[in-house]
Amino acid sequence: MESYSLTVLGSGLSCLHLLARLPPRLLEETLLIPSDSDQLSGWSAHLRRAGARLLRLPINQSPHKDPGALSAWANHEDQLQDMDVSHNDSLPLPSIQLLETFCHQQIMNKLPARITRSDMLCAASLDEDDEGTGYVLTLSDQREIKTKAVVYTETPAVPVVPTWARSLWHSGGQQQEGCPCIQHSSQLDVRDGRTSGQRVAVVGGGMTAASLALAATAAGAAHVHLISRRQLQEQEQEVDPGWSKASDHQDEQDGSGDELPVDCIWLATGSSPDAMACPFLTSVQQQWPTRLLGGYPCLQDASLAWPGIPLLFIGRMTLLSQGPAAALMPGMRKAADIVMASLLQHLTGSRGPGRLNGGTTADDHDPSVSRPDDADITLDGCGLMPEQLISKVHVRTNPHIIDVSDLPASMERLEIQKYNFADDEFEVMVLFDLPEPVSKDQVRVRFETSSVEMWATGRQAYRLYIPRLYGTIVPSKCNLRIRHCKIALQLRKTSDAEWRFLRG
Repeated sequence: MESYSLTVLGSGLSCLHLLARLPPRLLEETLLIPSDSDQLSGWSAHLRRAGARLLRLPINQSPHKDPGALSAWANHEDQLQDMDVSHNDSLPLPSIQLLETFCHQQIMNKLPARITRSDMLCAASLDEDDEGTGYVLTLSDQREIKTKAVVYTETPAVPVVPTWARSLWHSGGQQQEGCPCIQHSSQLDVRDGRTSGQRVAVVGGGMTAASLALAATAAGAAHVHLISRRQLQEQEQEVDPGWSKASDHQDEQDGSGDELPVDCIWLATGSSPDAMACPFLTSVQQQWPTRLLGGYPCLQDASLAWPGIPLLFIGRMTLLSQGPAAALMPGMRKAADIVMASLLQHLTGSRGPGRLNGGTTADDHDPSVSRPDDADITLDGCGLMPEQLISKVHVRTNPHIIDVSDLPASMERLEIQKYNFADDEFEVMVLFDLPEPVSKDQVRVRFETSSVEMWATGRQAYRLYIPRLYGTIVPSKCNLRIRHCKIALQLRKTSDAEWRFLRG
């Protein structure tokens, strides 16, 4: 059986962030199982199919461990023409081609010749070896590899298709008779020449939608309608500079119900992560269960490892530990540094905050509070959390935003931790049950811009406290509803951007 110190699964920028940091000796003991024949082919092809030319991040962001490496190399190689410097008060934006060439020359071509690659294969399962000194990784061709640690850099996800489009859309992107052709952005290639003279509707309000609208205009579309639910905003280094110059589009935002005659509809509605869409991670979850939230696994925060085993993550799958930047290069850089430190501790046998068989996860609780174990939680088709019980625990000692000093000292105080929530455009509804009925005069609630607290008193005092919401709310437009044991908090959001979680 082949044996390696490290196995790396995946391709793209996440993988390159790790490879650029591994020491030469460890690289020679590494098995690389890429998802593409070239580390950046899938990433760059996706961007080019959408008509993008520039990166959305400045030149100080690259997989190299030195933030200034890309800029220094571009100056040395006289590649300044591949940068956009139209924003005088900001760092230049490099082109896709510039970053691709840099990564090939400065990272990929410098990998040791002895690094082992297994192309066109994928990991199928992970098991502990019989000696208890490592793990056995089974590949898709049934070959078994012994390894001490695994780093996963992929993002298993499925396209998000609006409800109204599901009856017309399918993965082939073929046009049904009498209906416009509907394609998701993950399917599109604006370079195929079929856009010229077409009436195109782009659905979405993010950067992908903006890029597609510009690309359709440049490709000779007769009309381009950019349809979004909220007001578009231009931000430095997040929008192609040509966006402000594009005039051949219509921005439909008033929800008036007007009919638009179109030949094709492009869905720039993103993708939904789903760890269980990956057979390898499904196998890992069966043997070492961890909590799942919205398709993301709860990892150990200090090491970005799957709890209990040396399986580490870089990229979008670290969102619960890293936050929204997990899928961007700043998040990848931070994750790669954490994973590198964790690997060295694990492979050398040292102990520290990044150890792989301990530490806290993104779902771990305040150490001052004793709480029961929770079952795995996934969102249902309506975005609702499943109904669960209220855990009886003592309230944290954080400063209260509601004064409850008038409550009897002998009254037991319980914290509500289990609730349902649903997101509907500008409103989030938080629903939960109390163990006993209460009236409105027994409930105190305080809505803040980014937090909410509620106390309900009966035989005991029950508290729900969200110190940091996923987004911001308008306190004056929030409301409370009570019906016997059922409590409903209506949170009025400041925008209709989706809340994937209640807590921020």
